[in-house]
Amino acid sequence: MFSLTKIGRSSVHRFVNVNKSSFSTLSSLIGREIAEEKKVNPLEMPQELIDLKESLSSKWDIVDGSETGGSGATIKMFKKTPISSGGKVTVSFHCQDSIPEEEMFDEDDLEEELAPSLRFDVSVSKAGKFMHISCVNQDAMATVDGVVFSDSADEINEDFYRGPVLDDLPDDVREALDEYVQVECGVDEDVAAFTSMYADYREQAEYMQWLNDVKSIVG
Repeated sequence: MFSLTKIGRSSVHRFVNVNKSSFSTLSSLIGREIAEEKKVNPLEMPQELIDLKESLSSKWDIVDGSETGGSGATIKMFKKTPISSGGKVTVSFHCQDSIPEEEMFDEDDLEEELAPSLRFDVSVSKAGKFMHISCVNQDAMATVDGVVFSDSADEINEDFYRGPVLDDLPDDVREALDEYVQVECGVDEDVAAFTSMYADYREQAEYMQWLNDVKSIVG
């Protein structure tokens, strides 16, 4: 007659050993990834990006949470001076909001070296109202993708009208929206280039942190 208790304990013991082995393998693989990333993609900020950030700091306050012990996945830029209408401008972007190149360019364009494209938000606040302008950075040029109004700086009320499809607007209106962002809001080529470059830099840093966090848990 078989002992169910004995068989049960043996099965559990084997199961635990298998899992320990799996976790050990995962830990070693994560360690390998960390070592390889350090060799191929060092975390030092490129000098070109350092210079661009320093140049933009005269007009923009750039807030990276990683510099104060928080998350650096989302970066915000606050324009130091109001625009002509009195509105205050904020640019925000997430390091993982880059757009795959195949969605933006055809095969001929992909053969050229182009700046990575990125989705980002330009918020203009005035008298307690916020105009959120969704933008796409294409080859260091900001173009408007959508416009939504809200009563919050960070949240868009889903009950509000989500704005028209911009492709349905007259060409001159769409061009004027692009010009408003680029000229009036100050999101020029340098700002657009910075969002792409800094997002790329922060994404690598966040990925390395993710790898280290996984390794700290699995052992």
